[in-house]
Amino acid sequence: GGGGGARWTTTPGSFTSGHGVKGFGGDGAFQLCQRVRHDMAFVVNNWFTYLQVDVVEAQYRAMIERVEASEGDFSECQRAHRAFLAALTAQSFLDLPSVSDVIETIMRLAGNLLAVVKSLPSEGVEEGVGEETAGEIEAIGAEFSRQSAALYTVLRSNRLANDPKAPFLGTLLLRLNFNGYFFDNAAKTLSGHDAGGSD
Repeated sequence: GGGGGARWTTTPGSFTSGHGVKGFGGDGAFQLCQRVRHDMAFVVNNWFTYLQVDVVEAQYRAMIERVEASEGDFSECQRAHRAFLAALTAQSFLDLPSVSDVIETIMRLAGNLLAVVKSLPSEGVEEGVGEETAGEIEAIGAEFSRQSAALYTVLRSNRLANDPKAPFLGTLLLRLNFNGYFFDNAAKTLSGHDAGGSD
């Protein structure tokens, strides 16, 4: 929920800092946390790269070029700024719930994992994490896999092929799947979901 200004506040630096990872000890929960964190960081970092490079910087350059060509026409500068803001909204999919809701959920899950890791002592833990904490990490990872698969399905959907945002959805998919990793993870989740007989 919430307005656009409250969305996606997890930053790549805060999420990938690795705070408290030593507190997991050497058991299987450490590998589990590292795997979930790695998968999340891949999606989160590529999402932020898309926003910064493909959206903000590209649209900012277009706005500056338009302002410079306006020869001091204030109304034209205002129109350029409004076009810039509209492009940011459209290309970050704030007005496309099928994408923005999934992205927001993924960011919330990243924040949840970060909170779990930060709650652990950073050193001196010999017995590893408790079963409850390991279960919490596993649940976060499972939900993240489902949401990532949902995002991949939406980005590949033919239903959005004729949407004006289709080129931007394609750019985001290219960012996320540049090495096939995003597709492979989504395919594993979707095949497991089908095998489980759930809807």
